[in-house]
Amino acid sequence: MNLVFLSNGFPPRHTAGTENYTAGIASALAQAGHRVSVICVGEWDSGPQPVNGVTRDTYQGVAVARLDANWTAGPDPNRYLYDNPVIADRVAALLDEMQPDLVHITSCATLSASVIRVVKQRGLPLVITLTDYWFICPRISLLHADGHVCDGQTSAWECLTCLLWGAKAYRLPARVLPAPVLRPLLQGVSRQPWLSRRPGLRGMALDMADRKARLLPLLAQADRLISPSRFLAAMHTACGVTQPIHVLEHGHDLGWADQVGPRPANRPRLVIGYVGQIGEIKGVHILLAAIARLDPQQEAVEVQIWGDPDKSPAYSARLRAQAAALPHVQFCGRFSRANGRSCVTSGRSRRRPR
Repeated sequence: MNLVFLSNGFPPRHTAGTENYTAGIASALAQAGHRVSVICVGEWDSGPQPVNGVTRDTYQGVAVARLDANWTAGPDPNRYLYDNPVIADRVAALLDEMQPDLVHITSCATLSASVIRVVKQRGLPLVITLTDYWFICPRISLLHADGHVCDGQTSAWECLTCLLWGAKAYRLPARVLPAPVLRPLLQGVSRQPWLSRRPGLRGMALDMADRKARLLPLLAQADRLISPSRFLAAMHTACGVTQPIHVLEHGHDLGWADQVGPRPANRPRLVIGYVGQIGEIKGVHILLAAIARLDPQQEAVEVQIWGDPDKSPAYSARLRAQAAALPHVQFCGRFSRANGRSCVTSGRSRRRPR
């Protein structure tokens, strides 16, 4: 088969969870003899035009077309975050060139949901894997700006205030204007590109009523929806997705684990490892808070935290302060299969040398 994946990014330039998941299944299918290509975003916020060209390369047997884009350069950048006609046109041209038998979308977070429309306009079978909450939450995480967890069952106004939570454009008027005046004012601003693209509003003053009205109907055009977990599937169903969502857990190539030696006899009986992005939405602070509640005399626990601390320096510093009084907490830096067994320290929290 001739398969095309659409994703927000792709290795080696982008290596977060969705990108690595896409690369894993794309390369496995290529090794199985299928013709596999990927269309993704390369640059995302630089260049004079909404799309400034296409960079082509090959990664693990997969042909990759990277759209060098700048979402801030369009006439309506806030709308382009979820409905980008320029990227849609470029993706349409690439699909016409590649002539796939099937398209699999693993993320619309940079390409926007407009790519669904161009796929179905060509009569192509479409699979969408829900790798996050982007279709029901513009912040992707369902974590409200004030820190509480959101269930996604929100009004357009609630989403808009969440996006604008830290912006002066919201905080200052909110101090002096009553809600019946503030609400239509900010909703009106979100519908005016010449206002919403201004610094302090760009990327935040989205027309949430329009976003909500567009995304779920586009998602409904998929021929098959996949979720890697029951919880994620249930959340989307609760938020209005009506078609069946097939739960298919992510697979992992564990061939590299054959090289892992036996566990040292002197290690604590429980080792907890976190591997991922060092950011508040990942909840590493919750793990450390749970460890702090254990009795060190009764529970021998070691914690290894793997991830790039430079992605969110303030949060990384907060974690180090939180771990300062905890024994056997290690900050191991970026994870790779080559160094996954080398984070071995003793005593109090310390950073692994790089």
